[in-house]
Amino acid sequence: MMEYKPFKREEAEEIAEDFEDLPGTPLNGSQDAPDISYVLVTPFAPAKRDAYIMAYHSGVETVVPEDETEYDVAIVVMDENGDIGLCETAREYVNTRGINYHFPA
Repeated sequence: MMEYKPFKREEAEEIAEDFEDLPGTPLNGSQDAPDISYVLVTPFAPAKRDAYIMAYHSGVETVVPEDETEYDVAIVVMDENGDIGLCETAREYVNTRGINYHFPA
């Protein structure tokens, strides 16, 4: 598994903007695949990222707190019950699908 460095907030926001057309499209490009639900700027730490995504999905929190210093971008898919079914970082998303995208170093 690759080790990734966090993004600065501005970098994460630019990446999320590049991926903003993904929600509503099939995850794997197949009509049988579930649709992507969200592209979110999230805290970088996995536990904070997961908690933020759950809060966002619940409608509790919609903006990553300004006091965060390390960010990432998450691609989120809901399952048929409306629960979070899959969450990948944008880097995982492009790497597993062979998409050519240049992230900030």
